[in-house]
Amino acid sequence: MILSEKEHNAVTEFKSILTNKLGKSLIEIKLFGSKAAGYSTPLSDLDLLVIVSEVTVDIKDLIYDVAVEMNLKYDVVISPIIYSKSTFDNDYLKHTYFYKATEQDGISI
Repeated sequence: MILSEKEHNAVTEFKSILTNKLGKSLIEIKLFGSKAAGYSTPLSDLDLLVIVSEVTVDIKDLIYDVAVEMNLKYDVVISPIIYSKSTFDNDYLKHTYFYKATEQDGISI
């Protein structure tokens, strides 16, 4: 994983804000995709898997708002993908390419 300084700062602040606002509802954040797998380009976004205890409209809005705030502040593109813990642990999802990619290349932040 190679993140620029501004990408690292954006991801770190994203996690910090969500940790403060969601508390124990925030289960995990993982970087995945080209940045985590090591084949990113200068135009690659920051794919972040956000796992929360329960997905609600308010939680989704908060996560997207924080992502937009970091995008504007650091001139990066954070693309959050949001799952509840129960949905992410579902046996059906475990057979998808997405799940396998996040488990294989995903990096907890």
